[in-house]
Amino acid sequence: FGQVKLVAGFPFFIAILSATCGEVVEENVIFVESSIQSSSVDRCAKQCLNSQRCTFWTYSKSTKGCGIRYYQPSELVAARGVSSGINTNNGGSQNFVSRSPGILFGTDGIQYFSEAIPAWKVSLEKDAGRCRSKCRNQYQNQGNRESCKSWTFDYNSRKCILYPEPPTRRVPINSRTKVLVSGFF
Repeated sequence: FGQVKLVAGFPFFIAILSATCGEVVEENVIFVESSIQSSSVDRCAKQCLNSQRCTFWTYSKSTKGCGIRYYQPSELVAARGVSSGINTNNGGSQNFVSRSPGILFGTDGIQYFSEAIPAWKVSLEKDAGRCRSKCRNQYQNQGNRESCKSWTFDYNSRKCILYPEPPTRRVPINSRTKVLVSGFF
């Protein structure tokens, strides 16, 4: 990875502080955007529906975390233990919904998905280094406009997932083997 700093075994606040001088990369960790507590998947969906700008939401059954998102996703990616949905009343893409497998049901402008989350940009890449470079190049070329702030590479599927919002916390993946690697700038 060149000049990338691997941060393993350190508390996340140290990783965040070191990001001001460079980049943070960790294996079997996903860096995620902010979330709020919600008592149920339906309540999370309603919070998105009632938001002026929310285009989709994610809900973790284990943490009861509800992520309200404001960018347009391009496709679904597998995510165990997570439900999600598109707010079709508020700019959520109908094209995305119509081509996405696994729609459970849709009511009141929300389409629900199980065990999957919408992702901003997804591509197939040869390795994690190319995924990282794709995010970095997009970040440098776009400046402060909607650009890549963090990335995740799945070793099994070879999917490179880019995120336009800065991460606020890290979620470890419980695995004895390398499943994925994530980083942010």
